[in-house]
Amino acid sequence: MNKSIALAVAIATVSTAAFAQVGTNAGFVLFNNSKVAAPVTFDPLAGGGSINSANYVAQLFYSTDGTSFSALGSTAAFSSLPAKAGFWGGNTKNLQFPDAIHDNQPLTLKVAVWDSTKFASWDAAVAESTSLQPTATLNAGDKFQIGSSTFAYTTPAFDNLSPDAAYLKNLKTFSLTQYTVTPEPSVVALGALGLGALLWRRRK
Repeated sequence: MNKSIALAVAIATVSTAAFAQVGTNAGFVLFNNSKVAAPVTFDPLAGGGSINSANYVAQLFYSTDGTSFSALGSTAAFSSLPAKAGFWGGNTKNLQFPDAIHDNQPLTLKVAVWDSTKFASWDAAVAESTSLQPTATLNAGDKFQIGSSTFAYTTPAFDNLSPDAAYLKNLKTFSLTQYTVTPEPSVVALGALGLGALLWRRRK
């Protein structure tokens, strides 16, 4: 009888410790946009339509102050199936935040989307959208599309492990923006110089 009581106490102690451990590192989120029926679309000015290429990937970022974002988990590729256009697959399990993010904590999340055959990361895609200069994968005149959406999210209570408590509730459908790569400044300058010389000769 005493052994049974001791065993029960030991099990209760272990369970309590495990529960406490979950409570200290309980921030999580279900990275999936099909739950909220929020497909991502191509730039409307470039034809629009839901993304239907596995070349495009989505990455989740989080922020505690709404300005500085950190990546969470790995990228997830979009489905190429017509019936699932606009939705990314894989990575549909709960993603755990770092220990510093606790349960019931308000955060700002960001979903970023880009073509992984053109850019190795979201930072690289954003940098190219600013410079618009040729790269190893992009030539002058090439077009590319990227986009992101930020929204509020609150981590669920540590004792609520239901996926319904952790999905991207406030994510809405958003569209990418298309950019066009321009020639390098030196090429433009040489072209302008050549045109100027040609006009000057004609005037003579």
